Parts: sequence; C-alpha cells; structure tokens
Amino acid sequence: MSARDDREVPGAISDFVSSLNTSLEFFTDCRVELEITRLESINDFSIAPPQNEEEKGRPTSQLVALTAYDAIAEHPVALLGLDLNFRGFISDRHGDLTIPQSTIAVWPLAKRRGTQLFRYDYLRKPGREIPAAHLQVAAHRDQFTHLLGFPGRGTHRSRGRAKRDLSAKVPSVAEYHFPLGGPRFRPCLEDILESLRAEFGLEVDTNKWKTTPRKARDEWHRIQLTAAILDDPRVAAEILSRYTNSEIVLDEEKLPQPRSPHSW
Repeated sequence: MSARDDREVPGAISDFVSSLNTSLEFFTDCRVELEITRLESINDFSIAPPQNEEEKGRPTSQLVALTAYDAIAEHPVALLGLDLNFRGFISDRHGDLTIPQSTIAVWPLAKRRGTQLFRYDYLRKPGREIPAAHLQVAAHRDQFTHLLGFPGRGTHRSRGRAKRDLSAKVPSVAEYHFPLGGPRFRPCLEDILESLRAEFGLEVDTNKWKTTPRKARDEWHRIQLTAAILDDPRVAAEILSRYTNSEIVLDEEKLPQPRSPHSW
C-alpha cells in the first residue's frame, strides 16, 4: 500500500486497502500494492493500482493480472486483467469508512486493448434511470466464448474444457455465472422490472408505477435486513450501542448461533 500524499492516511482506509491487497494476492501469487491518492478534501481518497504512462502520454492505472495454467501448452498465462477503482471517505456523521463509488472491470488477456469483458459499478448517487449497483457486459460473444474455452486446471469446470473436441458444444456467454449479492443482497423483482423499463423505454403508466417499486423494494430490503441481522445479532447490537451511546444487552439464551450465508 502506498499513499501519494505525505499526510497520514486514516486507519479505516488503510485497513480497507490492506484487505483488498490480501484478497488480490491470493489470485495473483505476487505482491499487490494498491495506491491511495488523496482527492478534493483531506478525508476523500481514491484507491487503485499504480499508474503508468501509456504511449500517448495519458496516465492510466495498471491492470492486476490474473494467471491461469494452460493445461494444453503446459505453462501459466495472463488470462485476465482487473482494473480497480474505489472512492472512499471518512464520514463526518458517524466516523466510519464510506465507499460512494467503485468500479471493478475485467479485461481479456490482461491487456487494455479492444473491449473489456464486463464491469461491476457502484454509484451511491446514480442517475434517475441507473441502478446504484449494476453489471455491464461490454464484450461481444466471440471474445467471451474464446476465453470460456480456455482449458485451465484450477476448477472442475475449467478442466473439463481441455476435453472438448470438434463435436463438443461451443461455449456460450450463458455459461458464465455473475454473482449479484448472494442470498441477502440479491436484487428483487422490482429492481429488474425497473431496469427493463429504464433501459428499453417500456410503456408504463408512471403515475401508477413509480410508487410501486419503491414500496416493494423497501419491504424487500426490510425482510433481507431482518435476515441479515439474524445471521449475527451481536453485530447489530454492537452497532446500535455505538450510535445510541447506550449498551444493548442481548439475552444469550435466546440468541441463535451466528451463521453466515455461504452462497455467493
């Protein structure tokens, strides 16, 4: 981790970046050091890989290369590249780290050429017709299926590709499963309907429709929040105690055992 500023970086930012670096290093087999850049205010930061100079002199962040072992050629190759950027600040209201914006983009062959495969974006304050957390697929089918046919050895699914022959089914984009928040934070039906209306300009009676998804979404989030709290009530009590300045005591005999949803 490095900071492009002499002033001290808040501990919450440092801890967050250290966590990102650790996760990335499991997939890269080398040291990853994301760079912290101070932005407009003293508590506003950008977190991204170090920058390098491109041919045209425009600085751009480096891609984090993800390697895979080519079971046919019998050597590792840089199969994918991650382009990461997180905006973060320490909230004046509660003093915690807040991430108002993030992007995780995936490029083929760890090169920023042509079209990226896809990217996950989060915007705390999106436009009226863009969901706050969304996935955009940019690559055309040929790019995607070319990489999906790579005979890696890291998983059962990828090892099976080494056995493909001319009679095998051509890989399709549908074989890739995009995670969208697991059992607790997955989108609800109204999120999907709203995105279809916004993106395709569906004819919908706005006067009737605009309040419906808001109410349904609020109810969905309430149900999911309840389930998330039941996963670990002690964390909920700890947070509430912090913000109410009073200790919340739980009846340990009635508490369920902490559980974490393993599905992702």
